[in-house]
Amino acid sequence: MIKLVIFDFDGLLVNSEETVFSAIEEIFLKYGHDFKWSYFLESIGLPVNTALRNYYDHFKLPVKFEEFVANRNEKVSEYLTDHLSLMPYVKEILEYLKKRKIMIAIATSGKKDYVFFFLKKFGIMKYFSLVTTIDDVEKGKPYPDLINKTLIDLGTDSNNALIIEDSLSGVLAAKAAKIKTIAVPTKGIELSLFKDADFICNNLEEAKHRLTDILGN
Repeated sequence: MIKLVIFDFDGLLVNSEETVFSAIEEIFLKYGHDFKWSYFLESIGLPVNTALRNYYDHFKLPVKFEEFVANRNEKVSEYLTDHLSLMPYVKEILEYLKKRKIMIAIATSGKKDYVFFFLKKFGIMKYFSLVTTIDDVEKGKPYPDLINKTLIDLGTDSNNALIIEDSLSGVLAAKAAKIKTIAVPTKGIELSLFKDADFICNNLEEAKHRLTDILGN
């Protein structure tokens, strides 16, 4: 019996992935590089510092890593403030789970200050019994630490929970945690890569219908 539904945050509840990509694309243009969406997709779901180190090493940027990170953070903060919004059907699926008296949580590789700021800004903090971020664990996705800590802190186990993820690293973390998974893949990621997910949906509206099937009427 499902008692808990866990959500990822970036790219699933908020449109942060396209927003962050636009910010990073602008930075790399200043360095004389064409930063492709396909390359950005490879880092989705990874801890931010891991992704930034991968970018820095791959493009052999002509500045110190610390300067690159500072420039990236400043530009991303600017873009998020101006452009971040909720993904379609977020409030509908949260309200549905609330009415069904299902616990709702977040397990994200994002930083706590960032996640909490936008949960409050968009007025959806009230739906979540727990928010577990990269600040709470040693290893982010694809390791299962975020999911396992969420399960432990809410006093349930993987047999009574389900997670909704948009990234491959998130699905791999779910598999490692042995938890049922609904994948809502980020635009552009090959669907065959999500073979370890129990279900694949195009958006949160479809995910809500799938939850109805799983939970029963």
